[in-house]
Formats: sequence, structure tokens, C-alpha cells
Amino acid sequence: MSAKIVRRGVFLIGIGSVLLLNNFALLDWDIWYDLLRLWPVILICFGLERLFRDSRLSGLTYLSPILMALTFAGVIYYQGFSKEDYFADFQEYDRELHHWSVEDEGGYSAVKLDIDFGAGSLWIKSGEEALLSAKFDYDRDPPRCRYDVDEGVVSIKIRSEQRRVSLFSWKGHNDAKIEVSNNYPLDLTVDAGACELNLDLSDFELTDFELDGGVCDINLKFGDRAEHLRATIDVGVSDLDIQIPKGVGLKLVKDAALSSFHHSGITLDKVSGSTHLSEDYSTAEKKIDIYIDAGLSSLAIGSY
Repeated sequence: MSAKIVRRGVFLIGIGSVLLLNNFALLDWDIWYDLLRLWPVILICFGLERLFRDSRLSGLTYLSPILMALTFAGVIYYQGFSKEDYFADFQEYDRELHHWSVEDEGGYSAVKLDIDFGAGSLWIKSGEEALLSAKFDYDRDPPRCRYDVDEGVVSIKIRSEQRRVSLFSWKGHNDAKIEVSNNYPLDLTVDAGACELNLDLSDFELTDFELDGGVCDINLKFGDRAEHLRATIDVGVSDLDIQIPKGVGLKLVKDAALSSFHHSGITLDKVSGSTHLSEDYSTAEKKIDIYIDAGLSSLAIGSY
């Protein structure tokens, strides 16, 4: 059996093993971010096979599948057994961190929050003490934060990206907890890389929500203060858990290669190839339309 055939088999076994561990929640979906970062290993494997194929050292071509197997095994090991859990619980986020805040001077008509986060862990929830209060924990690049007020609308932009990274994404951590006042309508945009997102938006009157992410583990909780919310989610390989309030009508439009899709506490009827409606959508006073464009992902919809 040639090294080329063995290498192909190892590659398929590796991909299948990672997906299986993802589906059983034994590995985070952000492992795909690290695997994609190691794509040059494929070129090294090709080079080893070509270099030794027609020589007296042809047996060394089997270094190619061995290297492929070690790559998968190394990433799985570090993801599953060596990754430090910096913030296991939102409520236990109590380290000494860099702080940035915007005072609530009153009289605002709306808040626009634009977050460009890169890789790391991000928590967002409602707060009471300030218009916005943020805590950052980072290894390398400090966050860049600014805001301005125009005709009563507060525009806040936060950039917290680790531009200089090591081989594995968790070697340098980039974590943030952001609390936003729920006294004003909120327009929220999040652009994230390989990221763990915990977004508790249940207390906000959301006027618009956009999420653009890479490899993400997403916990998203919507509220019922908006009359009709449009939410757009565009992510890569991700694990999405979305919670909807009871009594709110849901329209779900998904363009995704889903490895799994299930919903509990809410009845969804398929009305077309990609569109699902809750049974009370037409009569509900409050509605949420969610548009999902995702890669190979797991999607769970629940109600509370």
C-alpha cells in the first residue's frame, strides 16, 4: 500500500474523528481554527512523498501519513486535555483586568455597539452602573475603544484583536466581559474570529443584530422587548445554541451544512427548503427573524 493511499486514509480518519468528538461535545468547535492554521502540513506531506518516492529511501515516504497523524493527534490532545479554561463561568469573571467604561449621562435615543474581537472569549450582558462597562484580559495587543455621540445616538466601537499569535490560539488569550445599559434601544454588530461567545441579550430592546464569525462556540439568548427583530448570523464551522422567549414568533432561515439540528420547547414547521416558522408566528405580537449562513455546524434552538 502506497504512502499516498495511507495519507488519504489518515486524513479522512482524522476529519471524521474530530467531527465525532465535536458532536459529543468532547472537543470545542474552535479546534477547526487551529487545524486550518496548520494547512501547510499538507504541503510538507506532499513534499516528503515526492522527495523519496523514486529513491532507494522510498520507505521514508511513509513519514507523510505519520506526520499527518501526529498533526491531528497533537491538536486533539492540546484542545481536549491541555487547554486552560480561563473563564469557566460568566459570574466568576473576577480577575484584575483592564477596564474601560462610558458613563450614562442620559437623554440618549439609541446605542450602536460595534465589536471586532478576533480570537478569544467574549461575554455580553446588560448592566446598570454605566452606559457601557468593559473588562479585558489580553496577552499582547491592548483593546482599542472609542465612542461618540451624534444627535442622541451613541456609537461605540471596540477592537480587541490579538494580531500576533502563537501556534495554537489559546497560547495567548484575549477575553472580555462587556456590560451594556438596557435603558436604550441597541444596535449590535459583532465580528469575531475563532471565538467563544456568550451573548445574553434577553434584557435589551434590540433594533438590529449582526454576527460575523469564524470558528465559534456561540450561546445566544434573545429577549422579547423588540417588536420585530431581524438577526443575521454568518459563521464558519460553529456550535450554535440559541434561546428564544416563549410567546415570541420565530422565523428561521438557514443556509448551512448542519451536522445536527434540533429544537426543544418550540415547534418549528418547515415551509420551504431553508425556512422554518414557529406555529404561532403569524399571530405572535413579538417576532424574531433569524438568518443563518454557516459552514459545517451544530444548531440548537430552545425556548425559555
